[in-house]
Amino acid sequence: MNIKNKYSRTVIGSIFTLLLALTAQLAVADSGPSVLPATAHAYGKDYAGWSAAWLKWALSIPAATNPILDTTGDYANIGQSGKVWFLAGTTTSGITKRTITIPAGTALFFPIVNYFWLNLPELPAPYADPVWSPKQEAYVRDYLAGVVDTATGLSLKVDGRTLKNPEDFRFQSNPPVMVYVPQDDIFNLT
Repeated sequence: MNIKNKYSRTVIGSIFTLLLALTAQLAVADSGPSVLPATAHAYGKDYAGWSAAWLKWALSIPAATNPILDTTGDYANIGQSGKVWFLAGTTTSGITKRTITIPAGTALFFPIVNYFWLNLPELPAPYADPVWSPKQEAYVRDYLAGVVDTATGLSLKVDGRTLKNPEDFRFQSNPPVMVYVPQDDIFNLT
């Protein structure tokens, strides 16, 4: 049995996202971190590309060490490399405080709100289409957009500065990404 094929999932996400530049080239001296504009193409990707990369990162890590389920920050460095690191939210209500160490000169990318679709191709019809068709992708993107549109009253504060117009940072992952979901995944899929 090919385990990768059994556990692969096509994922489309609709996410309010931020690429927070902590690098010397992008941050204004002595003013602290800056949020890159919604039109930025930084570190080889635009926001939609980073959204797809974040989804792939978040869903491919086993539940035991997945940063989404981590309440302390102990696993924040799992799967991290390069000039951009990802931050994970949580699936619980309330405040989660994590302490993490990030290499100097590293940009951060994280969702403010996210919602995504896992295509489960091995399920029988009508639950899944064994072929990811353009029609199915269009349906899923419309569905996710409708759900994300229900998020209201969004705000984000970084180092005491409030982000104006967080709605400007809404992006769908593009293209849909294939994720190899581990057996010990965060959804407890069977």
